[in-house]
Amino acid sequence: MNCRLWTLISFVVTCVILYGLVVLLDALHGADINQTVLSRSVEIAAVVAGSLLIAALVRVRLRTPIMLREEVHSRTQRLADSNEGLKSEIAERKRAEIALTESEKRFRSLFHATFEGLFIHDHGVILDANQASATMVGCEIGEAIGRNVMEFVTEESKVKMGQLFEALEREPDATRGFELVARRPDGTTFDIEVLAKPFVWKRRAVRVVAFRDISDRKRAAEALEQKVEERTRELHEKQTLLIQSEKMATLGQLIAGVAHEINTPLGALRSNNDTFIRTMDRLLGILTDEGMPEEVKSHRQLKRIFDSVDQLNEVSKEATERIVAIVGTLRAAARLDQVEVDDVNLHEGLDSTLTLVHHQFKNRIEVHKHYGDLPLVSCHPSLINQVFTNLLMNAGQAVEGEGAIHITTFPEDGNAVIEVMDTGKGIEADHLEKIFDPSFTTKDVGIGTGLGLSIVRQIIQDHQGIVEVESDEGKGTTFRIKLPTYRTNKS
Repeated sequence: MNCRLWTLISFVVTCVILYGLVVLLDALHGADINQTVLSRSVEIAAVVAGSLLIAALVRVRLRTPIMLREEVHSRTQRLADSNEGLKSEIAERKRAEIALTESEKRFRSLFHATFEGLFIHDHGVILDANQASATMVGCEIGEAIGRNVMEFVTEESKVKMGQLFEALEREPDATRGFELVARRPDGTTFDIEVLAKPFVWKRRAVRVVAFRDISDRKRAAEALEQKVEERTRELHEKQTLLIQSEKMATLGQLIAGVAHEINTPLGALRSNNDTFIRTMDRLLGILTDEGMPEEVKSHRQLKRIFDSVDQLNEVSKEATERIVAIVGTLRAAARLDQVEVDDVNLHEGLDSTLTLVHHQFKNRIEVHKHYGDLPLVSCHPSLINQVFTNLLMNAGQAVEGEGAIHITTFPEDGNAVIEVMDTGKGIEADHLEKIFDPSFTTKDVGIGTGLGLSIVRQIIQDHQGIVEVESDEGKGTTFRIKLPTYRTNKS
């Protein structure tokens, strides 16, 4: 039995015996019993109880060294086991602390090494920032920490930022991306692309905001968009020019056909008129012959008839010649369907065009031609005639009432220069840069489409030439065309 348990039992039994003796003495105190016998009995009981207690104490004393050694060994073993567990726990904690430290170093390294700006914030208040963000917003990291992210965006972007924060309150775990305009302390602004998402920082639920400067990208996109618009406009101009060229080619074929059809009856009229004139001359010769009676020669009514017929013949002859000239001009204009490059006399093209637009100038505009000594120019005759037509028509429409148009040509540095100057109302300075844009026109609705000058510029550029304009508002406008006499690529 365990030593401690045996001692405890012996002690309890002794206490019970002694207590029983006390109770017995109290009960028998007044009884008629031999007090000597009673005292002796009590002594015997006390001796027995004391013997039991002494025996227990002796047993305890005899067994204490062995038990103490066992107890010490047991406690030593438990303490050793506890120490091993503690050492293991301490080592694990040290490893965890080292890993946490390394993780923190890696995080800080990546945090500051990234090219994107990073703000860690809690409800807008910046808790931490990396170097890239500080560089972008134009301040030190320490200056950014503690400030509100709203301080680094424009007023317009603050509204977007507020809406973003409200959305994040409704959906805390959502990731949001958007574009804003950031503002530096010096007032300069730049475009940024922002991404915000939930993040745990030092055991706090916060948000990390990553942003990058997209100003260059937006400028590149705008430049690309502008280039696309320019290409689209050029394509539209080319398409318009192609359609116009096809129309003019069809018109040229039609004019050529009409001129041919007119030439046939016109030839008959011209021939008949010549025959009639010769016949009347012969008849007049016969009537004025010496053999004719005098009353016939001096017949007044007959003379008046011959005079009237002569006048009519002259009018018919002039009209026929004019029709022939007009048909010739139409045939020259029929070169609109000519696609091949040819060496062309520009003065012939100008004269043909003036004949075609003469009805717009008649009795209103006086045309002055100042032709210089131009060499032949290698070009598409039909397209150049179209340029002359557009410029002369515009000049005529620019002159309100009576006025003048001056056409001047001269050679200059290997170019043939053609100037068309009118005395019209001129062009406003704000419109000068736009007059060559497609569909731009200052004319009333129904008068022009705005394609004329755009087509002029495109044709001249295709001929490796230059078209210039000068205008003095209220006094007139001058268009100047410079065409190389020989192009490097004749196509």
